[in-house]
Amino acid sequence: ERYVESKMDFLEQSGVTVDRSDPSKYLYADEAENYLAGKSTDPWDMIFRQGLQTTCDLSISGRTKTTKYYVSGSLVKIKGVLENDNMERYSMRVNLDTDITEWLKIGLTSNFSRRDLSGVAASVASAYRSSPYGNWFDDKGNVLRYIVTAEQADSNPLYNTKLTDEDELYNNLFSNIYAIVDVPFINGLSYRLNFSPNFDWNHTYSFLKQDPYRTDNMTSASKYNYSNFQWVLENILTYDKKFGENHALNLTLLYGRDYYKNESTTANSSNMAQDQLGYNLLSLGQTVSVNSYASSVSGISSMLRANYILKHKYLLTGTIRRDGSSVFAKNNKFATFPSGSVAWIASEEPFLKGSSFIDMLKLR
Repeated sequence: ERYVESKMDFLEQSGVTVDRSDPSKYLYADEAENYLAGKSTDPWDMIFRQGLQTTCDLSISGRTKTTKYYVSGSLVKIKGVLENDNMERYSMRVNLDTDITEWLKIGLTSNFSRRDLSGVAASVASAYRSSPYGNWFDDKGNVLRYIVTAEQADSNPLYNTKLTDEDELYNNLFSNIYAIVDVPFINGLSYRLNFSPNFDWNHTYSFLKQDPYRTDNMTSASKYNYSNFQWVLENILTYDKKFGENHALNLTLLYGRDYYKNESTTANSSNMAQDQLGYNLLSLGQTVSVNSYASSVSGISSMLRANYILKHKYLLTGTIRRDGSSVFAKNNKFATFPSGSVAWIASEEPFLKGSSFIDMLKLR
């Protein structure tokens, strides 16, 4: 009734004399028919539903004298409160650390995840403007484009939901592989190798089916594919040495490379000759377009850093790094960045060491 009242209020505010004894006169024909028949539909009941989330987790872990491992898997299924708003996520994680010898340790951390966001959710904006006296479906269950035939300012909130087949998947595989070598016979010298590949790939396939009530060919389909591969390789050499009680030296040498590449392809087709194959045969469209894109970036980096500590409270650090990148200017592919710092840990001084209100005070 509030819908009908709002319509009559609007007419009165516009200077029109309204006969409130027969509100059906101010409704469109199909609205009036449903109003007089006592048939109404709450648009919010049509697009909202009871949500549900299901989560399953499984993990296995263990260790031996030289090896630690952890394997886990997870499944999350979400049925959203909005019609056809769903999500499924699968993920798996593997952690492995093993001591090959007393001076060699290797390890792996790997994560895989897949998200399925397929489907087109109902339109909240269209439902907000929907009449409670409209018709959402015909007698055969086919979704109608407009719930009120004469009111075409907005379409049925479930129109695209019911007529669109959509497959939307996102995948990611990330790993970190490392090896640590505590160099024998040279106390304080260690080498670490890090290799971190990351692979993303996803696609969105969509097909808009034919509305049986439309005489024009409204079918369209599209396929979007995207992939991204990147990796970082680091070689790190570290040397720690103490000289007596008052002197300590730390040297770090880094050499690394990185690479990034992504590419995408989008294909669109409209006015399909037949719709049985959906987005799987785009060549059936009268109008077909294809766009593609790709880019890559590679880099190289090196660094030398020296830390000197005197009496556990006076610190001197010097760093120099040199980086190169394929995106730098043609004649300036490399750049050098020196830096340095000094620091004083004042809380280690005798006049502050016994302080009850200062645990750590460092000036840098």
